[in-house]
Amino acid sequence: MIKQPANRRNQGFYTTKNIFLKHGLSEHEHKLWRDKGMHAHMRAELLDQYNNLNPNDHLFDIEKVPIAPGFSVLIRYPAISWEELECHAAMIRVVEVRDKDEPGKMPSRQIISNPITIDQLVASALENGKDNARGILRSSLLRQCKRRKEVIANHGQVLPQPLYSSGEKFRNIMIIAFPGDNGASEYLFQVSKYGIQ
Repeated sequence: MIKQPANRRNQGFYTTKNIFLKHGLSEHEHKLWRDKGMHAHMRAELLDQYNNLNPNDHLFDIEKVPIAPGFSVLIRYPAISWEELECHAAMIRVVEVRDKDEPGKMPSRQIISNPITIDQLVASALENGKDNARGILRSSLLRQCKRRKEVIANHGQVLPQPLYSSGEKFRNIMIIAFPGDNGASEYLFQVSKYGIQ
């Protein structure tokens, strides 16, 4: 972070540039982001991955990651390469830019759905998927819902909350109800923007 941009490692330069271009951002925006914003987004992604792996050891600053004192304490660290982390950080920036909608202008793909169930979410995500793929996705989403419920409860957050707090998949899906909350009998979701991605 303290090195001049010309002296920084550039492993993911072309990969992140392609992510920006693919999502309609310019080479100039990419260069500015690499010079000034990339490291902050990399730290945010690393912190989010650490917290997802260690739901009972939630951190607010990646600099405060504890060193495991021995085998008695199980701490899981994200296994991610520098270039992969740059790519995740690039997607954070893409989503930030895309979500800054101009006042009064609705994106052409914007959709705000009625509440949907987990089975409807799986069906929408895998329109032509095989039954075993649907089962795998459903169980994966249920595990994520359980993790998110614990984090949301521990931090006193109110619904709706994102199903995934970062990453590219399902980034527009909001949890609006957990089973047992306000009489809900199952998980309920809402598609916040741009459809299910």
